[in-house]
Amino acid sequence: MNKDYKLEGKAIRPFSPVIMEFQIPQPYVDLLNAYGDEIAADKEKSEHLDWTAAIGKFAEQSHKIEDHIWKQKPDDDLPVLLNWVGQCLNLYVQSAMETVKVFFNTENPQKIKEFFLNDSWIVNSMAGDFNFPHIHFSMVSGVAFLKVPESIEKDQERKKGGHTEFWFGTHQMFAEHRYCVKPCVGKLFLFPSAMVHEVYPFRGQGLRRSMSLNLGFDL
Repeated sequence: MNKDYKLEGKAIRPFSPVIMEFQIPQPYVDLLNAYGDEIAADKEKSEHLDWTAAIGKFAEQSHKIEDHIWKQKPDDDLPVLLNWVGQCLNLYVQSAMETVKVFFNTENPQKIKEFFLNDSWIVNSMAGDFNFPHIHFSMVSGVAFLKVPESIEKDQERKKGGHTEFWFGTHQMFAEHRYCVKPCVGKLFLFPSAMVHEVYPFRGQGLRRSMSLNLGFDL
């Protein structure tokens, strides 16, 4: 009697920190850009909110975002900015927990009970600016893009100019250990704070403006 030895295989992908992409509603983008323009034009306020000591001098300007900005509601159909970010964080945490159900001993992803904005800042970058590979000291971090030079938008930069790249693990066969993101206005990416990431320098004219934030939460 001939046996049917059917070839079967199951792919197992347990090593998968989650990066989640969101589209920021335009009223929030406009709010943050107006705020960024205001600080950049006000020398006294720019010096008062300077964030260089916290992140290093790798960009033209970096400024801490004041608390009152996060409490603003730019449109009647939207929640205040901080609450919108909290909704993104909740979705991110639930999605991330799907990959580690055994660790959390639950069949249903939990919603966060409370979240915290630890710090946030705006970065204004010009030609030649960059940020070396680094991590953040929080739970979940985010980067959002608010202004992007035309040279980056139209792919006129060399290789990864102006892009943000995330790293996880080490280089090996059959495994990607880097994920590169082209900055697009209105895109927000949430990722584990301990994930290494960097920003490549660009050469084109114009301002590359991003916002970074660090978040914590309780389940």
